[in-house]
Amino acid sequence: MEFIVRFERALASQRHKELLADHVDQNEKPPTPFLTPMQLQMGGIYTRGILDIFEREDFESLLCFFEVVKEDETHCTYKVIERVQPGVTRIKELVHNKDIDLACCSCRGFEFRGIPCRHIISFLRMKQVAYLPEKYILERWMKSVKLGVVFDKDGKEVKDSVDGCILVKKSTLCKVAADLIDSALLSVEGVDLLQKTFDDIRGKLTSLVSSTADVEEPNEDGEGSSAQVRIKDHNRVKSKGRPKRFKGQHEKPSGRYKRQCTECRKSDHNRRKCPRLTSISSCPDADIAAPVVENMQPNQSAQNSEGTQPSMTQAFMQEFDLMHGPSV
Repeated sequence: MEFIVRFERALASQRHKELLADHVDQNEKPPTPFLTPMQLQMGGIYTRGILDIFEREDFESLLCFFEVVKEDETHCTYKVIERVQPGVTRIKELVHNKDIDLACCSCRGFEFRGIPCRHIISFLRMKQVAYLPEKYILERWMKSVKLGVVFDKDGKEVKDSVDGCILVKKSTLCKVAADLIDSALLSVEGVDLLQKTFDDIRGKLTSLVSSTADVEEPNEDGEGSSAQVRIKDHNRVKSKGRPKRFKGQHEKPSGRYKRQCTECRKSDHNRRKCPRLTSISSCPDADIAAPVVENMQPNQSAQNSEGTQPSMTQAFMQEFDLMHGPSV
């Protein structure tokens, strides 16, 4: 269900953008940086996006220079030197077929995109061709491509959900409404009359649209067609906190470090629940005192040995007796 909702929204957005682009192509005059005959010609034929690409190629064609490599009765081969940057050049090859008067470039820009590349445009300028020949203009990039009728493989007309002449009708109605508004602004009575007329028209159009939506067209069996189910966008709910991000397989830790008990170095418990300390605390007092006494014995013996050691005076007197004999 979520995929269907998103797909319908994306399709509606795409069609809306196409309508806006068609409106701009039909009602606005495209800007031309160079008022050359070829740019003025393509400004009335190409759409706005394709015209921008063509103007960029026309500007880059000023940096192309030609050298004749080989020429015969049917073909002529040129070496195209394109200056990309100061001191940097790019070499291309252009072949002109004299029989059909067609130029083919080694960059294959016209074959890939359907727009004449900078090398072909520079070649036409060298041949002093003011207007772009029809063989270099594809119908798919024209403004009037949607005004024609499209047929399928069975010869039946393909009808789109958006009428091809809707932009022409809209432009005509806008022009009529603008003329009426300009005439009504000359007097206060005219403004009131036009306002009332617009309100009446709005009410009639609303009732017409609602009645058209309620009427069901009968199908081949004579029964009314089922109502069309429309899926509306779900209500957006803003959740609290930062949204959780699903980690990839490479982000997940392979092995987590486990804490160990500081007493027995085991990982299934901590020091508070260590069985070794629990067993010691459950023993009687005598058993606990025994290791304490044993632990204290070295300290006590050290203290006793320190107590029996002779002092400095006694050691000096013993050494004097050994040297001079005992005193009387």
